[in-house]
Amino acid sequence: MGQQRRVVPLISADNKRPLAAGQLDSMLQLILRRLIGKVNASKYSWHSARIYLACSLLAAGASHAQIQALCRWQTEDSLRVYARLNPSSYRELLSRAASAQVESVSVGSLPPLSSELAIRQLLGLSLVDALAAGA
Repeated sequence: MGQQRRVVPLISADNKRPLAAGQLDSMLQLILRRLIGKVNASKYSWHSARIYLACSLLAAGASHAQIQALCRWQTEDSLRVYARLNPSSYRELLSRAASAQVESVSVGSLPPLSSELAIRQLLGLSLVDALAAGA
């Protein structure tokens, strides 16, 4: 199957010759006109179909690597631009973040410990014991 990728086009009527871009555009417009009418169909393209697919895959829980592969993007740059969260997912994530219990925050502005205090802590003395021993 892998070897066939080199010789069989992704989209073809006869598995030999790829459909031209113009043919694909005409087919998409024909389908869209039947589904949503001529005026609305003119708003969409294969590009918008790929964006829709990326957003749908993200909403379905697909990994970034899966979305990139299925949308046939060579780099993650397109993924970052086009795979967008649904507003409800965005809202839900922010809501969960607001109520999350966070214990892993580190503070870089605390004064450094003295080397003796650091050694005592490494030896298993509690901070209270280490401070008392230093007094």
